[in-house]
Amino acid sequence: MRLELSDNILLLATCIGLYISFRAVFHQLSAIKEETRISQPWPTSPRPRELDPNAEDQIDAETLHILSKSPNYELRNAAIKIFIDRAAQVEFRRLLLKDLRSLNSGKRQKAIKGLALLLYGVDLDDSERHKKRRLELGECKETYKSLVTALINLQSEHKRSPPQQQQQQPQTEPTGQSSDGPGWMAKIPPSPIRPLRRSPQEFELMIMLTYMLGNYKSNVVDPLGTALQAGLVSKWLANYPFPCTLPEYSGANFKKSDVVSLFEAGAYDTDDTLMGGLISLLTRDPRGMKELRNAGLTTSTFREDVRTSIRRGDWGLVEDMILDVHMNIRPASAGRERPGTSSAAAAETEERGEKSRGGQVEKEAQRGDSAG
Repeated sequence: MRLELSDNILLLATCIGLYISFRAVFHQLSAIKEETRISQPWPTSPRPRELDPNAEDQIDAETLHILSKSPNYELRNAAIKIFIDRAAQVEFRRLLLKDLRSLNSGKRQKAIKGLALLLYGVDLDDSERHKKRRLELGECKETYKSLVTALINLQSEHKRSPPQQQQQQPQTEPTGQSSDGPGWMAKIPPSPIRPLRRSPQEFELMIMLTYMLGNYKSNVVDPLGTALQAGLVSKWLANYPFPCTLPEYSGANFKKSDVVSLFEAGAYDTDDTLMGGLISLLTRDPRGMKELRNAGLTTSTFREDVRTSIRRGDWGLVEDMILDVHMNIRPASAGRERPGTSSAAAAETEERGEKSRGGQVEKEAQRGDSAG
């Protein structure tokens, strides 16, 4: 009985000891496993990407040029914005205007494209910045001087005759007659004010200059005065190859002094609307009219004097000038004819002379009959 009890106690103690040992060993092994396990960070939400403010300046021009041709709209738009922001800075703007005045056609073409982006580029996401860039460009005197200088440098382009004109030039006959009429009629230009050839660069420069003179005329830098000082009229328009100023078209009865009047005439105002807009800006200012008169492009000062009198409020002087205008027109187109000074009076005088001569002939005939 005692032996069985002691065996039971020993068995119980053995089981308890084994259980405790198992738990202790399991706990220690679990602790070792946790200590040797490499901890992994908890997944977190991605942080917003932050760009360095100077990161745009570190992108070279070649990379921006490649990005501007990307099919992705966002990349292309971002590259163009960076180009515009760089060109608006003072140091880059000076380089842009320097290339615009260059005699190198390639540099000048790139400068024209860059200046067009600054003037006409649409920036819907940042309109205020774009307005500020255009305002700074319009307040710079070098902008107007560079545009005028570029136009002066392009005068040599007009000396190249277009190949179509050479092929379509009519051949006159030895007698001075052509198939269409007299020889002088074959030399009449298509338009007395539109040049026979105008390069695309000159076309773009004239658009930009007219745009800036018209939109920034109330600027503190005096755009029109700056352009006139740079030689807009004295160096460019005075030497511009208007067909009415060329000696080969002298038979068309046009003169250099008719340029302004031809642009204002209703028959030719649509021939060259681009140049007509620029001439209109010049004729609205007394300084522009004075330059045009000194260049020999106009001889009439009536309009300029009338405007000056209107500004001063001297309406009596305007009325006197209107009354003193000489109308050099033919009697047939002057309306009603006055006696003694018209063609009718001349015809009447001639008729009287014929009657008197006829009477003398009759008297001589009668004398001859009586003598016979």
